[in-house]
Amino acid sequence: MVGLAVAFAAQDTISNFFGSIMLIIDKPFGVGDFIKLDTFSGTVERVGLRSTAIRTLDGHLITIPNKNAAGVPVENISMRPSIKKIINLGLTYDTPPEKMRRAIEILHEIFDNHEGMAPELPPKIDFTEFKDFSLNIQVIVWYHPNDFMKWLDWMTKMNFEILERFNAEGLDFAFPSNTTYLAYDAKRRIGLDISTRPE
Repeated sequence: MVGLAVAFAAQDTISNFFGSIMLIIDKPFGVGDFIKLDTFSGTVERVGLRSTAIRTLDGHLITIPNKNAAGVPVENISMRPSIKKIINLGLTYDTPPEKMRRAIEILHEIFDNHEGMAPELPPKIDFTEFKDFSLNIQVIVWYHPNDFMKWLDWMTKMNFEILERFNAEGLDFAFPSNTTYLAYDAKRRIGLDISTRPE
């Protein structure tokens, strides 16, 4: 039994060692990188011969055996060239077409040639959808370089500018709502079928 336990321990050690070799060869991440590994997200603090340590955003230190780290998909967020953001803005259904066009013009004025724009990735702004309670405008924007803290500051500034400009133009944001039609509404008269009324 002791020999079997030692054999299993040795097998585990060998698996972690070869996992370490694969991490060294492939270099999917390094110390300081922010990654998603298995079910964990955090900054790599250490890559050892047996395990890799990740500091999560909650401050917890997670130690993952290298055989596991080398055997699952790794998303290296620090290696992305830019930060992509999709913004969906819903306007109320009583917004006329000219106001929708003006909203898109304002968004172009805000986002075109922004401080973090790469020439090959200009913002994409479109009237995309008639949703249940709103007319949807979608903004897809990329921010360079990949600096999350700067991006947060920039996104805050952009959101304030959208809010101020839309308010100034009388563009109303939609929120979940229901519409009730009354029987005497001239535009939507409700017909009553009395042919099947019981005697």
